Amino acid sequence: MIRTFAGSCVLTGLAITAFAFAPTAGAQTTISTFIEGDFFSGWNGWGGGYQPDYTPTFGQTFVAPKDNVLNDFTFYIRKWDQFNIRVSINYQAYVYAWDGQKATGPALFKSAVSSVDAYRDYAPHTITTGGTALVTGQKYVAFLTTTGLPPGYESYARTTWGMTKNYTDGYVDGEFIASNNFNDFDALTTKPWAPNVNAFDTIFTMNFSPAAVPEPATYGLMAGMLVPSTALLIRRRRK
Repeated sequence: MIRTFAGSCVLTGLAITAFAFAPTAGAQTTISTFIEGDFFSGWNGWGGGYQPDYTPTFGQTFVAPKDNVLNDFTFYIRKWDQFNIRVSINYQAYVYAWDGQKATGPALFKSAVSSVDAYRDYAPHTITTGGTALVTGQKYVAFLTTTGLPPGYESYARTTWGMTKNYTDGYVDGEFIASNNFNDFDALTTKPWAPNVNAFDTIFTMNFSPAAVPEPATYGLMAGMLVPSTALLIRRRRK
């Protein structure tokens, strides 16, 4: 599901510098499978790179919309401790371009280390990117990985990522994806990830804003700077 919102913009003052930029009038696009989400079951097995039975990297592929600045993304994760021992699962979040089989190119976004501490219930894990500019129409992957972050996954605990109801394709331009890269981060960009033959989605939300454009006042200021410069050039040529 993709939703676009538009609001009014109030001009509170002129641009201070000639090359100031600001976003288009309050528009925002949200891609979300939250409404289609199943918060009773999900996909198990996400965890640290030190346990061979668990997968350290889960994520979601997506296509950048017209409003192509990614502001934040949210995944819904439940951690259940079999013996009621709360163990944090440390992770980092990333955004990469996606070539259809694996992440590609340099990291477009990398978060600080965070952790999953939720117990029994699904909890939103929101990653704020600070405004990561993407290319409209290109495919990307946003993912969480525990690779290289001890203590990793404990054998008596397990996590579940929320999925769309009946594992349906709630978002047609992307899919839930995973990599058994274990403690090899480079494998995320050099080896194909586990294929998702059913093309279902995790429960996620992504918020985008439009790329910055010059303020209307900026155009006037730039034009005001251009006219005297042009006149001076003409006078010099005449001399």
